[in-house]
Amino acid sequence: TRTPACCCSICRSVRRPADGSLDPDTRVLLLDLPFRSPSGEAGVEYRVGTVNMQALLHYNRSYFYGAAVADLAGAIRLRASA
Repeated sequence: TRTPACCCSICRSVRRPADGSLDPDTRVLLLDLPFRSPSGEAGVEYRVGTVNMQALLHYNRSYFYGAAVADLAGAIRLRASA
């Protein structure tokens, strides 16, 4: 049996793959990226990392580095499909 989907506020706010391609049985890690808004308010952005993120973190352990590489890849993918 499958564990029911979590409905906590963190899981609802996690940035997931845009195409919904993540298999429910995929092993993932949760990245927490603290930030300050332009008004100075503190916040946290949560993202899901897969084996590709784990490979990046093996090279450079910074979650911000991994997020930047993922954002760049997404921008390149978007531009290539336009």
